[in-house]
Order: sequence, then C-alpha cells, then structure tokens
Amino acid sequence: MLVPGPTSARQSFIAVPDAAAACVAALGRDDLAGRTIEVGGPEVLTWVEVAGLFSQVLGRKVRAVTTRSATGTGERMSKVNRAGSARAGSLVFGSFRMSSSA
Repeated sequence: MLVPGPTSARQSFIAVPDAAAACVAALGRDDLAGRTIEVGGPEVLTWVEVAGLFSQVLGRKVRAVTTRSATGTGERMSKVNRAGSARAGSLVFGSFRMSSSA
C-alpha cells in the first residue's frame, strides 16, 4: 500500500462516517468557532502496523511503501482512495478548523 511519507509515521485514523458525524455535531456550536478540533480513532498506528492489520484481514502479505516525495502525494492518494473506497470503505486522518459563519 502506498503511504504518504515515512512508513514509521504514526497516525490516528477515523472512518469517514465518524468524521462526518463529528463535523455535524460541531455545527452551530458557537463555542467551537475558531478552534481546531482533533478527530481520530482510539489508536495511533504506524503505516507498518496498518499494513499488518490489512494482512491479517486479507489473509495475504500487505506491505507499506513510502512515497519518494511529498510533492503530488495528496493527488496520488486521492486517486488511490477513489479507486478503492467504494469496495473497502475509507479511512481519513487529521483535524478540521471551525470558523464562524459571520
């Protein structure tokens, strides 16, 4: 599996429906305006650990392979996600920033 950056980087993953639910729950909350909300699953894993979990689920060896450069990584990963998301579901990681509607 192609990963953005080093395979040893630790990430907190979250399923797309859970990320969407967090966004919806934050809507209309004036107390959150301008704050950064960290979203992620309960575990922080390296890409190597994620590949190991995929190996267990799929019953075959899955290897994490780092990209050569950060340039264009987002575009390549977006293409990979679009190709596989309908079949396997999607995982995302990161945070979102709330802004006021005024």
